[in-house]
Amino acid sequence: MESTTKQRLLTAGILLVMFLAAMDNMITSTIMPSVISSVGGLSLYPWIGTVFMLTTTITTPLYGKLSDLYGHKRFVLIAIGIFMLGSMLCGMAQTMEQLILFRGIQGIGGGGLVTMSFIVFGILFSPEKRAKMQSALSSVWAVASVVGPAVGAFFVETLTWRWAFYVNLPIGLLSAWTIIMFLKVPKEQHTDHRIDYGGAALFASGGILLLFGLLETSQGMSEWINYAALGLGILLLIWLVFHERNEPEPIIPIALFSNKNFLAPVLLGFIAGSTLFSISNLTPLFIQGALGESAGISGRVVTGISFGWVTGSLICGRLLNKTGFRTISIFGALFMLVGLFLMKDISLASAWWHLFIYNIILGFGMGLIATTTLVAVQSAVSKRTIGAATSTNQLFRSVGGTIGLSVLGGLQLGHFQQSLTKTFSTNAGEDLQKLVHQPHLILDPANRAILPADALEKVSQALSDSVQEVFLIAFVVSFLVLIWSWQMPKETPEMLAATVEAETKKSTKNPYSASENTAEISISSAE
Repeated sequence: MESTTKQRLLTAGILLVMFLAAMDNMITSTIMPSVISSVGGLSLYPWIGTVFMLTTTITTPLYGKLSDLYGHKRFVLIAIGIFMLGSMLCGMAQTMEQLILFRGIQGIGGGGLVTMSFIVFGILFSPEKRAKMQSALSSVWAVASVVGPAVGAFFVETLTWRWAFYVNLPIGLLSAWTIIMFLKVPKEQHTDHRIDYGGAALFASGGILLLFGLLETSQGMSEWINYAALGLGILLLIWLVFHERNEPEPIIPIALFSNKNFLAPVLLGFIAGSTLFSISNLTPLFIQGALGESAGISGRVVTGISFGWVTGSLICGRLLNKTGFRTISIFGALFMLVGLFLMKDISLASAWWHLFIYNIILGFGMGLIATTTLVAVQSAVSKRTIGAATSTNQLFRSVGGTIGLSVLGGLQLGHFQQSLTKTFSTNAGEDLQKLVHQPHLILDPANRAILPADALEKVSQALSDSVQEVFLIAFVVSFLVLIWSWQMPKETPEMLAATVEAETKKSTKNPYSASENTAEISISSAE
């Protein structure tokens, strides 16, 4: 088999790995209102997205580091296996608590699916080709954005939401077979390395406590334990910074942050992620809960973000080598600002297609920023640290999204619950009193049908107001995205990579590790 054909097949295999993650993301965001109406637990709703992003975030640097040390192919397959296990368990969940736990397991695999895809492409292709190839990787979301919501709506309306998770199993098997057949890491050198388990433990425990405290306090719960968790989480993360500085092989390479061309895109992705992921998770809740639309309509609206993201990514891939990082980043921030400006004024009078258009604009801006920051990070470091640098970039974008969803999701839920209590706490019938204590019932069409028209309008208005408040906060935060985009390097990927290569030749010292192990990726030769 010719080398070009093998490379195309390998490229298709990596795209299939990304498709597995993209497909699940699009399906899950579409079906969640239906899941909540089935198993209850609206008060735990933010944790569905938060726990997935948390475990993804925790494992992202581990995949980058361990794959640099022990081989990329191995950890692509490990990620696929864990993701499939989590998907199967999610489909079997009987309660919201079980689903949250299993989504956490799924997130452990999900962190590897996305990160390893970007790492492999970053190593396979030269700096001047990375922008186009990374945009091709992102274009997988175009297919997933069409197929995912449609599949999710089909399962909800004709079968059961559980099949939205089971569908990952055959896709996972096919992607694993492709990687086994066509991705080869020759002559791996296995030496003794120190794995930063202490850093991983500090990051995991600090992150969980911080997010728990943020989520609970943002809902208006002022118990002392919530503030204690918040404070302890912050202390553990501060401890993590000092620990990583003295660690020979850290999971988070603190030394890289002294490189301004690395720091700028990482922080830009962090801020942008904090707004976008909150919007994408709360939009289906508004569409189905406030507007009373179906899961199919909700899925169409969510695809707007993916359509915009992919379009922005493709355009970025073609222009980045001509315009440089800063120009593309500024335009991306402006599009995000416009999209959130439009979304902050949504109401019960808004048509679903209005939100679809707003999501396209928002997603287009994020597509420009996501591709630009990824290529900037990979161009700003030497090849031997590209895995850790890529995973750190993904890590901070996920951290931003996780914190944003925890805070904004908690604010939305707290506002909604308070409005229901205030409106229906007295002089309300049995059905309305039940709704106050089980607000997830508003997502069930059967329960909406038995509510009096005036009560349904009040409930829908309360939900709409709570979501609108969150979108307004996201709009304010988007100004920070625009401000920080001016800190991006002006150079093109080729120019920046050339500068890094010249500096690397002057010094062979690894910027974050006492040891060096760079396994080269190649196309397997079929005998």
